[in-house]
Amino acid sequence: MTDASSPFHILFTCGGRRVELIQRFRDAMQTLGLKGIIYVCESSKYTASLHVADEYIQSPPAHTVDYIPKLLEMVEQKNISLIVPLTDLDLRSLARHRDQFVALGCEVMIGASQEVDCCRDKLSFHRHLTEHEIPSIRSVDMETFYADPFYPCFVKPLAGSGSIGTQKISHEQQLSEHRKANIGPMLIQPFVEGQEFTVDVYKSRAGNTSVIVPRIRLRVRGGEVEQSVTVNHAELIEQTRRLGDSFVGLWGAFCCQCRITVDGEI
Repeated sequence: MTDASSPFHILFTCGGRRVELIQRFRDAMQTLGLKGIIYVCESSKYTASLHVADEYIQSPPAHTVDYIPKLLEMVEQKNISLIVPLTDLDLRSLARHRDQFVALGCEVMIGASQEVDCCRDKLSFHRHLTEHEIPSIRSVDMETFYADPFYPCFVKPLAGSGSIGTQKISHEQQLSEHRKANIGPMLIQPFVEGQEFTVDVYKSRAGNTSVIVPRIRLRVRGGEVEQSVTVNHAELIEQTRRLGDSFVGLWGAFCCQCRITVDGEI
């Protein structure tokens, strides 16, 4: 239980355009009577979230070796109580170094390292779903695909985000051109027609999933939803609950995506 008389400073990493989310944290602090400073760290000072922060911390890019040491230094200097990552760019590194932050008195809103690694590797994630009998699109690596190719297919980086490097592929020449422009391990799936959904979830540290909100994705920019409509879809909610329960060490706010075909298959 947090002592309301003690300062409660929050550090948001990779703030980007997540202005409203940070504002909601500020509202919650006021409701709970918590006094503290909201920090946002970013590698660039030209980002919207800095304008709603109390202080800006310039950090190295999240993929560099200097990133975690910089955050640890800031946590100790600024007496930060909580780190909230706002993109998937630093989830793996924060999960793997969580104990170092806890040792400084700072909690990190991050799941268990093994399960974060699974979620950040699309092929591992597919295998996890299959093992738990949760519906998943067939997913194969490039070697398996070339042994028995199928078109149309959909290609995406194994650990990518923001729709970068993703493309519908209709024939072999198009795939060859795509591979020349995008290096690194890729995942291949059959192209599935259907309505795309994002489902927002909140799961407590105790493992209780209390919020599941499906949304039809109407307009997307850079892999993120700009416009959506919430729906009460009982089967999608139940499948999402099973998904959340299958990751015992995953907690906090997270989202998943799926398609529902014209035949109603998730």
